[in-house]
Amino acid sequence: MINKIVILFFTLYISNGICGVSVLGTRFLINDNMRHLNIKLVNDNESDYLIKSTLDDKDFIISPPLFLLPKNSSNIITVVPKEKKRYSEDKIINLTLTAIPKSASNNDANAVSLAVRNHFKIIYRHTELKNSDFEQLSISQENNKCMINNNSDFVFTISLSKKSEDPYIKLMNIAPHEKKPVEDEYLNPNCEGWANFHNEYNDIIKTIKIANKQKGI
Repeated sequence: MINKIVILFFTLYISNGICGVSVLGTRFLINDNMRHLNIKLVNDNESDYLIKSTLDDKDFIISPPLFLLPKNSSNIITVVPKEKKRYSEDKIINLTLTAIPKSASNNDANAVSLAVRNHFKIIYRHTELKNSDFEQLSISQENNKCMINNNSDFVFTISLSKKSEDPYIKLMNIAPHEKKPVEDEYLNPNCEGWANFHNEYNDIIKTIKIANKQKGI
């Protein structure tokens, strides 16, 4: 019998793991002063993996786009701008990593490989943040729904809480000039609360109070 190899794809949103492959980081930052960004992958499993890496931004390339990651080994993928250019605002680059494990040969059954696809965010920072940039985050209420508004030229990774000392519950990325709905459970009545700003290591770098400026209109 000739074995058939069936590739099944599953899309998983995991912070820093792909099957037996670990990615050192959950979110990455690149700026004009960096010639490249290195991202380390570690395979601590007892199986070899074929790794495919892709970006959704044509201004950047990734190398190597396809490689074998042997068991109990590590490798580096590198993100490089195609050319030196200045952007007027931040951008979010989506990195997709697909890991296909090597299938064991079996003469009596078909071999099945489970390909797991995982997604990561790379934030391109166009210039240095100032304190005044954080104040460009605001909140509003539309159709009884709380909306977070980013009026700045920066990508922010934030969490929302009812009190300044509350631990953050859920992180979200908000792009320049983006508006998105948020869960009411993270805010006080009238869509008021605190916004915690996080760096690429998820540390809180600043906390501000955000109020619904439309209240009373």
